[in-house]
Amino acid sequence: MRTLILLLGLLLNSIIIDAQSVSGSLVDEKGNPVSFANVVLLSSKDSSFVQGTISNEQGIFSID
Repeated sequence: MRTLILLLGLLLNSIIIDAQSVSGSLVDEKGNPVSFANVVLLSSKDSSFVQGTISNEQGIFSID
């Protein structure tokens, strides 16, 4: 029983750790929002593509 609880705890912990997101807003040098820009998340190991999205009209983006 103790082993089952430990395994379940480790599984839930890995799910919680993996559930992170990156969000923000894109602005130009004048502070105007950058609409419909490509936002790309790259791996720090080899710069391979991980995930991407497009900012909205207000320059806001979110990668889950």
